[in-house]
Amino acid sequence: MFTNRFEDNVDLVISDAMLAEVDSRNRFDWQQLPTIKQIAQLRSRLSVIKRQKFEARFKELNPEND
Repeated sequence: MFTNRFEDNVDLVISDAMLAEVDSRNRFDWQQLPTIKQIAQLRSRLSVIKRQKFEARFKELNPEND
């Protein structure tokens, strides 16, 4: 889930305002349209979040649990 408002269950925040209470890894402060680098950073973070959620949901598939 992502939103432009901070809530406890939000994975990612895209906003034009700095939100100090949001982990900087999950906060994207864009004052204008994002650059290619910013989009790449967003995609990278989305991949990490996706992997973490997958591993949490399917712990038996996580090789680190062996």
